[in-house]
Amino acid sequence: MSGSADEAAAVGRPRLRTRLLATLVALVVGAAVVELGALVAFRVSEGKGFNYKRLARERAQVVAEGKPSAAPTATVARPVERDPAGVEGRPEKTAAELVLHPFMGFVYDPESRWMEPALKMGGLQLSEHGFFVVPRPAGEGPEWTVAVFGGSVAANFSIDGRKALGEALAASPTVRGRRVRVRSFALGGFKQPQMAQALTYLLSLGERFDAVVELDGFNDLAVSFSDHRATGKFPFYPRDWESLVRGTSSPDDLRRLARVAYLQDRRADQARLFSRRPLRWSVTAALVWKLLDRRLSQELAAAREATATRRAASATYRERGPVRQYASDEALLRELAVVWGRSSVQMHRLCSGAGIAYHHFLQPNQYVPGSKPMGAAEKALAYRADHPYRSAIERGYPFLQAEGREIARQGVPFTDLVPIFAGVDDPRYSDDCCHVNQAGNDALGRRIGTDLAADLSRR
Repeated sequence: MSGSADEAAAVGRPRLRTRLLATLVALVVGAAVVELGALVAFRVSEGKGFNYKRLARERAQVVAEGKPSAAPTATVARPVERDPAGVEGRPEKTAAELVLHPFMGFVYDPESRWMEPALKMGGLQLSEHGFFVVPRPAGEGPEWTVAVFGGSVAANFSIDGRKALGEALAASPTVRGRRVRVRSFALGGFKQPQMAQALTYLLSLGERFDAVVELDGFNDLAVSFSDHRATGKFPFYPRDWESLVRGTSSPDDLRRLARVAYLQDRRADQARLFSRRPLRWSVTAALVWKLLDRRLSQELAAAREATATRRAASATYRERGPVRQYASDEALLRELAVVWGRSSVQMHRLCSGAGIAYHHFLQPNQYVPGSKPMGAAEKALAYRADHPYRSAIERGYPFLQAEGREIARQGVPFTDLVPIFAGVDDPRYSDDCCHVNQAGNDALGRRIGTDLAADLSRR
């Protein structure tokens, strides 16, 4: 009897091991399938491939934004050793603080306490004037410099679209044989007449460029319209002007600011969690983090907007500027477009007087009706029916397009890029605001370079 039991146990052990092994294999295969699916979903959601180092930097930058170091350690940003992979920090991801500027409204602070950790994570350095420093082109020989002005879309383009821009410009006899160097004078939230003032200031200081590209339009409507409607602020003052010039905060202001700080800390804690083992090794976990972080980022933006709105009632002239009344939303949107176009004319005149090629490009946006077909995946990522900027874009872009045609009649080189994605089914937008993915920046670079090259042939 005992022998039979031993024999049965001996037979059962291999079967148990087989079942355990089969279960383990099934779990591994299942996890692999999930990870592969997440890899595809990540590319669709982000418009770029999965990269461990880039995501580690993004999470670290969120941590730095939520938990800045105690104090600046230098008055000038020090050069740092670059990662051999060459992955650069993006303007909207590199931690920095805005500071008041006497001529340009605001810039990033090169002495910010946030700059040091950002630089260590491969983030872009800031120039002495508070703009991101785009790496110089590789190689030796003469350079041909393109200065890019605008908001965050233009800032991203300065980095992600510069290769396509250079390749398109290489067709021009004027540029052929020279390395195209892109310099960025674009910052998130910049709008006219800030760019016109920035160009005037920089040229007065002795800066010289071969070409100036203005890529903008979205902020001139979305930011100015929403700020004026919400707070009564003069629509041509810089974004967040009231925060930049306001003095001591009231207790209510402090509570609202605390909400902003709390959300920043939550983002930092969440990024820290997903940076730990084994989550940091998982594509699925990375995708989950990106989705959660996008949600917190939206809450943070809403908290900041609420802070600005609730402080409007006590705003002084210094904070809100001249009181301007408009008969209708359309009247406001029309004047925003006119000032935008007038500022472009001024930039063109400045450049013409200095022998600089100038071209103005109206940036595309997903909320312009009929401007791009969207599949389910892109629409889920890049379109919100209740987006606070949607109304201003839908109603205001026709005014920008009409003003663009008008300044073109006045001799300003102008291109309406709104239709650039009209026949493109694949995703081009990377968020529900205005930013484009790598393929979108490549398309912008090719078109901007082609139009600039055509301008040069006519000079």
